Amino acid sequence: MDTVYITGHKNPDSDSIIAAMSYAALKNALGERQYVAARLGGVSDETQIILDRFHAQPPMLLNNVRNQVRDLDFDTPPLVSPAASISHALAAMKGGGASVLPMAILRHMTYHP
Repeated sequence: MDTVYITGHKNPDSDSIIAAMSYAALKNALGERQYVAARLGGVSDETQIILDRFHAQPPMLLNNVRNQVRDLDFDTPPLVSPAASISHALAAMKGGGASVLPMAILRHMTYHP
């Protein structure tokens, strides 16, 4: 199973780094898979003082983070037209496991030069 890196924002402050470390520790304790705390930028002096106080090392630095198509979770809800009956819309919601239902609205546009 692939490692999951938990990070804060690109220019991490103390909250961002500590949150990544604590959330990775929690997820690892739950035993779901392997989580690693990481950071996307340098460690500030303030953050280093906090880490030193608790004898902790800063998370690893990731220099290159990019999404891959396999990382994306596509959610394609059922779609109904405005002319659909309420019972048809409800059946589409139940069949698709959706709690909301988008409606396709088509607008006819005309061009007048």
